[in-house]
Amino acid sequence: MTGADLPLWAAALVVALALLGGMLVVIGSFGMLRLRSFYERAHPATIAPTMGASSILLASLVYFSLVEGRFMPKALLVMVFIPLVNPVTAMLLARAALSRDRSLAFGARVQVGDADIEQQRKARELAEAMEEAARRPPGRGSAARPPDPSEDTP
Repeated sequence: MTGADLPLWAAALVVALALLGGMLVVIGSFGMLRLRSFYERAHPATIAPTMGASSILLASLVYFSLVEGRFMPKALLVMVFIPLVNPVTAMLLARAALSRDRSLAFGARVQVGDADIEQQRKARELAEAMEEAARRPPGRGSAARPPDPSEDTP
């Protein structure tokens, strides 16, 4: 059986789903290229490619079910597992990166690439700000109070 045996509505549906999936994957790829830090890149790496892959797999399901003349559940199974696995994997990667940055901020030595140097600098600044805030005496408000010389003399 060839692709010419598909009804027009099925061919249009398959093409539309495949194009939609391809566009979503391309949008996710541009997001990966434009964003700078690992944490920013984690977002477009999960949503757009997951939806794009699901759309392409749906097109595959429709096409092969019509061509073979029976329901083809393989694509449906993959369509179920990709949205389950991809966000969980991205979340675990983000948590591992956050743990690495926190350990780096508190003095542990970790080997990293050049791409995350800015994120490490921010983590160090945050840790220094937290240490400085912990050293300050408690005040009335959250704003820092300048030291009063009369308080030190009896």
